[in-house]
Amino acid sequence: MNRQIYLDYNASTPLAPEVAEAMRPFLSVAYGNPSSLHWAGSPARDAVEKARSQVAALLCCDATEVIFTSGGTEANNYAIKGAFFSAKDRGAPFHIITSCIEHPAVLEPCRFLQALGAEITLLRVDRFGVVDPDDVRRAIRPHTRLITIMHANNEVGTIQPIGSIGAIARDHGIPFHTDAAQSAGKVSVDVESLSVDLLSIAGHKLYGPKGVGVLFVREGVPLEPLLHGAGHESGRRAGTENILEIVGLGAACEVADEYVDRGMVRQLRDEFWERLRDEFGDRIVLNGHPVDRLPNTLNVSFLDHAGYDVLAQLPRIAASTGSACHAGAATMSPVLAAMGASFEVGRGAVRFSLGRITTGDDINAAIDLLAGIRRTDGKRNMKPLSQYTPDEIKTAVAERYSSVATSPDEKFNFPVGRKFAESVGYVAAMLDSLPRGMWESFTGAGNPQAYVDARPGETVLDLGCGAALDLYLYSQKVGQTGKLYGLDLSADMLSKARRNLLDMGVANVEWLNASADRIPLPDSSVDLVTANGIYNLSPDKDAVMREVARVLKPGGRKIFAEIVLKSELPNEVRSEIKDWFRCIGGALVEGDFLQRLVANGLTNPEILWLGRNSRTGHELSNCAVIRAEKGRS
Repeated sequence: MNRQIYLDYNASTPLAPEVAEAMRPFLSVAYGNPSSLHWAGSPARDAVEKARSQVAALLCCDATEVIFTSGGTEANNYAIKGAFFSAKDRGAPFHIITSCIEHPAVLEPCRFLQALGAEITLLRVDRFGVVDPDDVRRAIRPHTRLITIMHANNEVGTIQPIGSIGAIARDHGIPFHTDAAQSAGKVSVDVESLSVDLLSIAGHKLYGPKGVGVLFVREGVPLEPLLHGAGHESGRRAGTENILEIVGLGAACEVADEYVDRGMVRQLRDEFWERLRDEFGDRIVLNGHPVDRLPNTLNVSFLDHAGYDVLAQLPRIAASTGSACHAGAATMSPVLAAMGASFEVGRGAVRFSLGRITTGDDINAAIDLLAGIRRTDGKRNMKPLSQYTPDEIKTAVAERYSSVATSPDEKFNFPVGRKFAESVGYVAAMLDSLPRGMWESFTGAGNPQAYVDARPGETVLDLGCGAALDLYLYSQKVGQTGKLYGLDLSADMLSKARRNLLDMGVANVEWLNASADRIPLPDSSVDLVTANGIYNLSPDKDAVMREVARVLKPGGRKIFAEIVLKSELPNEVRSEIKDWFRCIGGALVEGDFLQRLVANGLTNPEILWLGRNSRTGHELSNCAVIRAEKGRS
């Protein structure tokens, strides 16, 4: 029997039967505008207010503190932007404290306000994904105006100590917001126990309709409305109320109160985990807090597989490798990276989330299907990138892309240029850390040796960070406890790199618009300096080397990947190579470049790539050598 198994309730839930029944009249007969005072408006207005009371009962608040929105995203935006724009002393410093594992519906509004002058502190989490309340206390500044920490994480299910953080916020008189989209209906969201002033929920996460949500706003907390118009929602959210979905959300909240903290789903989840451990042994690990997490959420990593490969081979199981709101990018989850997960753990992650109608038969069927994945162990080479030799990298990339169509992008029209990018700059794509299409959107030469050398918790400076992929790779190695700097003379390149990294969930990068011969960092502040070409583009190469030596910590490393063009080559070949590197954004230099690097203290050159130009037959060992120059200051 081809049974379909839905284990993605954290992405969305089906409508509860009671919800569908409550909504049905508002598809036909109850069509009035709730703002109208005549006979058709009264039933609509009464329905909205009934729903408001039903939501308030779930949140343990007053009905007047409930504002209906178009969903959780709008509710989060309203809380964060509304607090910022309501500040009476506009122009004064405005500091927001949040965490590095928030949903994009929180992080992106914060970044938007950062562009308007707000100061943002991203708190780190521990290996279970928990924010330390003491870190919140230490992060508070005189001008901290908002704290926003999610109640429960959408990917790993970890529940934050919101009550403790709320008490700290209240002691300092700072409004406190929590995104409770994942927790509402699963655990208690009593706003008094949580000590929150603002709380967001989304209808489709608790068996209600999509396109509706709520923002709880404690009485007396000032918020500037996002939408301006007529006086709907007591003047706090303009726009005619979406009666149909508001009624559905109210009914969902009333039903949800019956399911909060029920043990059946938790019992099934724990049974699922035990059986997975029996099946996979030490080749599977649990992500998230072992105890303090949502009762329905099970995020595990299959250490011998990529998570998206597991799901691709099991189309009958509906699950997720990350948050469904930004799934489709086969990158390591930013949440797991922030928790310090290794590359192997991150790439093997799958989130199973159970629901009210999940049965033991569903779990049995899922285990049977997943056991088939276990029996394929050893058929694919899945070892960590750090264990690959340069020759293995070349071979694996060549095999992976032997049948991949040439990119239509002009910079990859040259065979050797494309081969260079595949084999050196885009090692991660070969190992499935990026989807097949994403690597083509990046520029720059790439530095795989620097990726191999980077270590957890280190500070890495990338000189010439147009190759945003490099910074992405380094972020996977250094983790959330590390620090990344991207330096480039071009503001446009910095902007592009920043957008690319934000799309992949990397936020712990500080961007430096500067020349490499004047690095704006303190002495002895960096563990690893990496460069792909900026050395050649600088007018004063010796100054670059002096600056690199200055910012490196004692025992720090510098790794450069460069192109060397030998001067004795025929002009035809030299011209062709220059064309290749103009297309792929790499750096080109004549003559004694390698000798200059060695003279400046770099040692142990390694040849990372050699090949043949398939178009002319020229052997590239006679034309170009790509080297990673490693040395210690």
